[in-house]
Amino acid sequence: MLIQLPTLRSEALTPVRGARTTGSRLAVGLRSPVRRRRPSARAVITLLIVLSLTASGATAAGNLPWLDGARSGGPLDRAEEQAAALEILEAHHYRTFDPAALADAPVAAWSSLLDDPFTRLVPAADVTRRDAAEAAGHVGIGARIRATNDRTVEITAVADDSPADQGGLRPGDQLLSVDGAAVHGLDAEAVAELIEGPEGSVLALSVSRPGAQLSVTVQRGTLKQGTVESRLRRWETGLIGVITVPELIPGAADELRAAVSRLRTQGAEGFVLDLRGNPGGPMAEAVDAAATFLVAGSTVATEVGRRHDPVSFATATQPAEPAAPLVVLVDDLTSGTAEVVAGALADHDRALVAGALTAGQGGLNEVFPLPGGDALQTTYASYVTPLGQAIERNGIPPDIAGPTSPGQVTLPLPPDGTGDVALDAALRAAVTKLPPGGQPATVTG
Repeated sequence: MLIQLPTLRSEALTPVRGARTTGSRLAVGLRSPVRRRRPSARAVITLLIVLSLTASGATAAGNLPWLDGARSGGPLDRAEEQAAALEILEAHHYRTFDPAALADAPVAAWSSLLDDPFTRLVPAADVTRRDAAEAAGHVGIGARIRATNDRTVEITAVADDSPADQGGLRPGDQLLSVDGAAVHGLDAEAVAELIEGPEGSVLALSVSRPGAQLSVTVQRGTLKQGTVESRLRRWETGLIGVITVPELIPGAADELRAAVSRLRTQGAEGFVLDLRGNPGGPMAEAVDAAATFLVAGSTVATEVGRRHDPVSFATATQPAEPAAPLVVLVDDLTSGTAEVVAGALADHDRALVAGALTAGQGGLNEVFPLPGGDALQTTYASYVTPLGQAIERNGIPPDIAGPTSPGQVTLPLPPDGTGDVALDAALRAAVTKLPPGGQPATVTG
């Protein structure tokens, strides 16, 4: 259950696409809970769910037509739209800025001047397409992507039994082209737009992996929701329940709570909550996930912005496991409200954080219509942790540093570990927090 004090606006936590909102998703990436105005969309980065309404951040200049260029909405006075966009920023942007510095700069340059990659012009055609995508439902290929520093596009995760999985895509593949269009130099959003398409349509991808360059055919389809996975792992004399939450989609917190209870009855003495690669989801789901381990009434995060009063979110249910040792495993792809969960558990001294600095995508975006049909997306608020740390641009730092690649494996497998070096570090940390004299139990899963 979610406690929201005070209610800011009725649509503040309205899911944009039924069951899937906020954070990146499998196949296209969203950012924090999406807030909609007519017409609007809230965005995030890093997962490719195709047919989505996401924005990954700074868009290549070629994808942001200058205000006096060709547009589907017809010619519009450049100064009029520039002034309207600046008025929106002054009314809604979450941080202070110098309007004079933006007044004479093209909108395409504002993200750099504001140091906010999520402030961007959304062309009218994209507004229309995103509204149509929202109505289309959860269709995609089930592969998460990100643009790297060397301007390549990398597949970072593939959902089990998804179209991408069935087509033979793997994490670590470098995406070269989509239906013959080269993607080198494009950002994640631009690539997501290339991958978009109706359910059942076929997509031709070219990928590179060590030692091979492959052509892959993928048929877009309805994506299954991410499933929470759980298992018992013995480390030294301790028995640790490992729970992997791939996304904070609706229902994930209930699955998490059930997994904790089940593992506890099987003898788990401590827990590792694996949030590596988790792009977040609705804030309500993040609050319920944190409530699995925090006592009722615990602050999970506060939404702050320059132009509105803070909104605090707190747990409202008793925890499934209030005291057992807990380690949260994160990486540089842990983003959005998944970062909120990690930050809340850390700030309440309920868990150690292991892994790598998280993505630092704790902002909330909104898309505002402009004259002529275009729209301006900007960050209107950001989440801060219970102790006041802003997640946006900062991320959640680990207490125990580990590798940044999710699932990085040490070969050959060590005799006393899983081979997943980050997970092994988290298991070791969980065992060191166990009280002395714990009774070993039988591994059942």
